[in-house]
Amino acid sequence: MDHFDINELKVDFFLAGAAKCGSSSLAEYLAQHKQICFAYPKEPVFFADEDFESKYAFTWGEYKKCFKGKPEHRITGEGSILYMYSETAIKHILEYNPDAKFIVMLRNPIDQAYSFFLQLRHSEYEREPDFKIAWQRQPLPGRSILNYKDVVSTGAQLQNLLKLVSKDKLLLLTLEELIEDPRAMYLKVLNFLSVDDDGKTEFEVVNQAGEHRNALFKFIFMQVTNNKFLYKLAANTIRTLGISANTVNKFHKGKKLKKQSLPDELRQQMADDLREDVKLTAQIIGQDATDKWRDFKPAD
Repeated sequence: MDHFDINELKVDFFLAGAAKCGSSSLAEYLAQHKQICFAYPKEPVFFADEDFESKYAFTWGEYKKCFKGKPEHRITGEGSILYMYSETAIKHILEYNPDAKFIVMLRNPIDQAYSFFLQLRHSEYEREPDFKIAWQRQPLPGRSILNYKDVVSTGAQLQNLLKLVSKDKLLLLTLEELIEDPRAMYLKVLNFLSVDDDGKTEFEVVNQAGEHRNALFKFIFMQVTNNKFLYKLAANTIRTLGISANTVNKFHKGKKLKKQSLPDELRQQMADDLREDVKLTAQIIGQDATDKWRDFKPAD
């Protein structure tokens, strides 16, 4: 990967996972805090060697441009949620900043996988329209984002993360916490990052599954996101104008997605596929995940 220099830019914390677990909402809340400089785009993915489809910053120069520091900022962070899935990103981050802090958000992996599939269908990275077929197909080579079981196997990913990161540098959260009491979760994050409570009490959901407003919006969105030059130009313009990520999402996702429920048979199959990884997750977070994730609750 390209060189990096902490003397030119110090990023203090990384929202490193997991996909479709509420990270966009948390990133938006933190970006609004006056003491925090947060990356735009949220996911530069600079420290991952893999050429993930969402990767934005391929060089140190491009990475630095993702941050617009101000005198009142006390810490700097970013939210590349594929870092935990990457084979190399955490290692590179710690080479860059050995004192880096990491935040990881978790969710029932069955719902996570389906939500991630719908997002990739929306962006046309996923061509298979049938989620069951996509889940059951043979894994693609390497760290492909289309390997859904690998992407949502957060127990194994956390185990690898903790081989490199001490527990005092890691904050684990769940989407359920965000839904049940966003203020309490937000305060937990601020305390972990050692920044002041800004009194925030309104917590709007960001980056919900949605559909393009119409065919024209879809065409424009796909042209921009699939062209690195246009994507960088749009991101730089949005950052310069100070437009929030939530506003951008609302603009191009004009229609709420009509999400169909997964058949019980498929949920059971996915639960069987993921059961051992969920057990590992429960061991790491120190609580029984089946309390919230009913698919994995043992039969009476």
